[in-house]
Amino acid sequence: MIIYPSVVALILLVAGAFFFIYTLTRDMREMAMQMQPQLGEHLNRVAEAVTQLSSSLDQMSHNIDTMRVKIEVMSSDVSKISKQMSYMQNLDAMNQQMAQMNANMAVMTANTEAMRWNMQTMNQSISRPMSMMNSFMPW
Repeated sequence: MIIYPSVVALILLVAGAFFFIYTLTRDMREMAMQMQPQLGEHLNRVAEAVTQLSSSLDQMSHNIDTMRVKIEVMSSDVSKISKQMSYMQNLDAMNQQMAQMNANMAVMTANTEAMRWNMQTMNQSISRPMSMMNSFMPW
């Protein structure tokens, strides 16, 4: 006597739970359709955007790899330059010697100008008497 009514009550309870779950899912579906009727279309757009993002990330990864290779080459070049900088320590002494050579060239230019002036003066001193002597000579 207790088992049959318990089984019937259990069946009614299970049927009520099934009906409750069925009604709840149907209402949720109706709410979703009312909130966003074109949800499928928008999800397709989202999928396309994710595909484009993936392609862009692949391209960016390739570009970053290329930059890494170029930075490694730059690093080796900078290392070579750093090794050659030890030869540049004599640059200050070379700079002083070049300044001294520049001063010496200025002195040589002044002396050459003085020689030019002396030659011009001597030419003027000799040319007048010689022109007078040339008038006496037969050739």
